[in-house]
Amino acid sequence: MTRLIFTALVTVAAALAVSEVVLHPSSKDRMALAVIFLIVAAVAVVVAAWLPGRRSRTVARSVLAVAFAAIGLVALAVVVAARQMFLSAHDLQLVLIVLGYGLALAVVMTLLVTARMTADLRRLADVAAQVGAGERSVDVDIDRSDEIGALAEAVDDMIGRLREAETNRNAMDAARRRFLAALSHDLRTPLTSMRAALEAIQDDVAPDPGRYLNAMAFDLDHLTGLVEDLFTLTKIESGRLEFDSTSLDLADLIDESVEAARPAAAGREVALSFAPSGHCFVEGSERQLRRVLGNLLDNAIRHAATSVTVTLEQEGDRASVTVADDGPGFPPDVDVFTSGTRGDVARSRDLGGAGLGLAIAKGILEAHGGQIRIGAGPGGVVVFDLPAG
Repeated sequence: MTRLIFTALVTVAAALAVSEVVLHPSSKDRMALAVIFLIVAAVAVVVAAWLPGRRSRTVARSVLAVAFAAIGLVALAVVVAARQMFLSAHDLQLVLIVLGYGLALAVVMTLLVTARMTADLRRLADVAAQVGAGERSVDVDIDRSDEIGALAEAVDDMIGRLREAETNRNAMDAARRRFLAALSHDLRTPLTSMRAALEAIQDDVAPDPGRYLNAMAFDLDHLTGLVEDLFTLTKIESGRLEFDSTSLDLADLIDESVEAARPAAAGREVALSFAPSGHCFVEGSERQLRRVLGNLLDNAIRHAATSVTVTLEQEGDRASVTVADDGPGFPPDVDVFTSGTRGDVARSRDLGGAGLGLAIAKGILEAHGGQIRIGAGPGGVVVFDLPAG
């Protein structure tokens, strides 16, 4: 209310200032104008305080009320001016008739304009209700350039974001279910094998207990590695992967990893090659980067037909490593670097049983400021880079 009164007084002062510049009124006229302006301003304050939108259930009624109030204020100003300035009754009647015509025309125009506005607002309300009920396939589809159009565009954008988020959530839920199913299978298999071996030993039916114990130790190592992978992945996804960073010669690290993988490659009759072209220093954890290289080499050897090639290049402040095999390559349109990517398609190329290996490699590299991607074939090609310095 205080704001309305202040605004009214400002308009009165502005009107008096304009009349001084334009009319140069006498003292009597100046007083009459002040009375007229004050009376109209007082009525305008009362009307404005009585006309908030909350008193009307529709926009059309609110706009009509404003139109009536505006014409009424003009009529009031004319009547008060007529009485103060002693205008003739005929002239006053003529002006009021013109104002009445203006009011009728304003009502018609208001109804025409607000009909579309009301329909669009109802459309917005209906769409909001549908979205609130879980519907994501609707759109407001209102073409306007005013605030209602901006609101409709914002609502459409919100629905699109909700739709995309729901699609991503469904995809993540599906991937999580596949991941849990694969993880359950990978846990159940060695556990079942260990239980069978243990029962055979306990029942004294194992023909070679030592061989059975060795098999149990192998299964236990597999379970330990799987649990360690899960623990590492949990730290990566929560942003808590910590390591001590030192200056490393990436060429030496690759060479040592390749030599460590040669027995596995020889067992599969796969030729493993790396020809270092010079030193390339990076900052990072030797243990974690060995793990990345070991995962990628093991993955390439598993799926290679005859050969695996590792190359190292340095371009400016980036060191790039490529691990390529001549196998069937990676499945198209599958993000093999996402944990749990383990459907029938991705299963043929991913590394760990539950689809953890490449996801762990990606997390470790990103923690080192690097990136990893699938390169162009033929065969399976993985490329990663690290800051060099």
